[in-house]
Amino acid sequence: GRRKIWMVGGQAHHHDLGQKLAVQLVKQGLRVLVFCPSRVGAEKMLEGMRVSDGIPADQMEVYRAGLSSEQRSKIERGLKVGTTRLVFSTSALELGIDIGQLDAVICVGLPSTMMSFWQRAGRVARGGREGAIVLIPGNSPVETYYAQRPLEFFAKDHEPIAVNIDNEKIVS
Repeated sequence: GRRKIWMVGGQAHHHDLGQKLAVQLVKQGLRVLVFCPSRVGAEKMLEGMRVSDGIPADQMEVYRAGLSSEQRSKIERGLKVGTTRLVFSTSALELGIDIGQLDAVICVGLPSTMMSFWQRAGRVARGGREGAIVLIPGNSPVETYYAQRPLEFFAKDHEPIAVNIDNEKIVS
């Protein structure tokens, strides 16, 4: 499906802006995945949600390394069937897991590589549906630079892949 990409900023801290945007999208009936730069950040964003935003707690989750396979499966299943509407995740959900139809991905902080960006963006617009990707740059010098020059960010090439051709498992 078609993807629309926005890079947004504002006076609010990028975590607060991501959280507020996620709330509004979920309230519109969308399934949203928020990529956070750290486990602690993802957990804090979820905790802030439980306090005041009116989205039932059983519709929100955190996905990160260290969860049991049962916990991961429950979250993945919830995203697929629509009982989970909002997930705050580390890079753990970037690839390798089929999580079904998502409507929007919010990246709180810019992904560190273009490969990572496109993996995250690839989580939406599946099965012919449209999807939204929202980038919210943080306050690091690199992110501030690209926030002021978004076309440069999107013009970046993918990073080269390094492969050890002497590794027998790869060669065979």
